[in-house]
Amino acid sequence: MNNSVMRDSRSFEFVFEYANNLIFSKPTKDTCLRFLDQNQIELSINDDSLIAMAAPYSHIDKINRTSTLNQEIYSKLFGEEVSDLTWCYIYEKASLARQFGDWQEIIDLHATARQNDLRPYDHIEWFPFLQAYAYAGNFEEVDQLVPIINETPYYRYQACQIFSNKAKVSDPEIQAGNLYLAETFCE
Repeated sequence: MNNSVMRDSRSFEFVFEYANNLIFSKPTKDTCLRFLDQNQIELSINDDSLIAMAAPYSHIDKINRTSTLNQEIYSKLFGEEVSDLTWCYIYEKASLARQFGDWQEIIDLHATARQNDLRPYDHIEWFPFLQAYAYAGNFEEVDQLVPIINETPYYRYQACQIFSNKAKVSDPEIQAGNLYLAETFCE
């Protein structure tokens, strides 16, 4: 209802602003952290049902492109950043790049993943790459990812729903990509 709720607990006061939700999920130890976008909800078959119920209220626009992280405090709390390249690092960077429409960065990240033989445990994590290739007009790469996504009927269904319900945009490449993806997944 977009109202704030206040709660006191001992000497702590919490103010819950439900209009500012940012929902994220990491349903298994092998999956990556995913921030959900109310405008393009992608749910894993491993997500809890509460995540599915909350997803339409997730405001991904609360994530900024520039970091306000205090690296010194972060390092004290969580330790130093590891230099090992992992699939989750690639996916999470691609997911952030998708939020800002940086399709080429996503394609470059996929090339890095291929060079290092990195793949997702959960095929829902292919969606940013699928979308980037479609919007770049590289339908051959899209066609390589489609069978992988189609292995999970729920992901195929979601892709059909997402891309067939995308609003018309002025960018002809994005419009062509959405049309191609809708036709591919909704047949």
